Amino acid sequence: MVEPGRYFYRCFSDSSAGGLVSGKGRSAQRLSKQALRVEFKNHLQLDATVPTALVSVSSRIIDTLRRAFNKLYEDKESPNQIWIAFVHVPDSDKNVYHHAENLAEQCGYKECRRLKYEYVFTWEIPREYFMHKVSIQTLMERGLNMEDYLWDRALPATRTLQEEVARKLFDPSNCGYDIGLGLGFLARCFGARAPTRQIARQLLQDCLRVLDIDDDAQIVRVSYRDYDALLDFSYICDIEDGIDMALLDWWFTEPGFLDAYEEHCASASQIQEEMEREWDYWREAAMNDGSYSDSDIEM
Repeated sequence: MVEPGRYFYRCFSDSSAGGLVSGKGRSAQRLSKQALRVEFKNHLQLDATVPTALVSVSSRIIDTLRRAFNKLYEDKESPNQIWIAFVHVPDSDKNVYHHAENLAEQCGYKECRRLKYEYVFTWEIPREYFMHKVSIQTLMERGLNMEDYLWDRALPATRTLQEEVARKLFDPSNCGYDIGLGLGFLARCFGARAPTRQIARQLLQDCLRVLDIDDDAQIVRVSYRDYDALLDFSYICDIEDGIDMALLDWWFTEPGFLDAYEEHCASASQIQEEMEREWDYWREAAMNDGSYSDSDIEM
């Protein structure tokens, strides 16, 4: 079971400074507060070519999807060289990253709120926090692409993309269960090693804006585009059930999974038979040699 902590998402490609490592490479040296602010100021210069010691991530999957697919649509990079990485940092280790919004305030940046969902690591994202990565090529082969959301051959601003994804996923004609299925099927494209449940939930949180929570009535008022809705607890449970069905029940009963499982069982049985034959061979050889008795080589 995954420890309580925070999930992050990072998009990078062969054209990125260093993937999970900063443009300046790795270092064991801890940055002072002053040095960190200097690096961050350089990091904010989007057009700068000078590498920094920072590696940025987002706490929202929608941001990362937009960046990754725009590398394909807008920058014309190869889809097999564009990656989305998943990172999980336990709460006990939250000192290893910095909130970009807080750093921006310290640097006197006027538009700090624009960095609300950005976080940075110094030098590199430690391997122990890295969970999984998947290429855009693989996502597309599994049926996930963003072509339906293109505006003039590129994905729109994040706020507009959120609204469009919400409109498609949370159509008023869809019940909570159907919404959960849609989220679950989308999350499955990232692969079994990805935090698929977190992806489904995060996309839901990214695209729905919570306006109010009534704890007594167990009702949440949400908004997307120009549409407001009241979701009661049972509706939210229906969404969770739909996600579970897509991620667990159907995943493990698909013909592809069953075929792979049967192949694994057959292979495991064959290996066991070979090991037993090897054991019998060496047992018989040892007995014939006279060096060991039955009790000496008993399994």
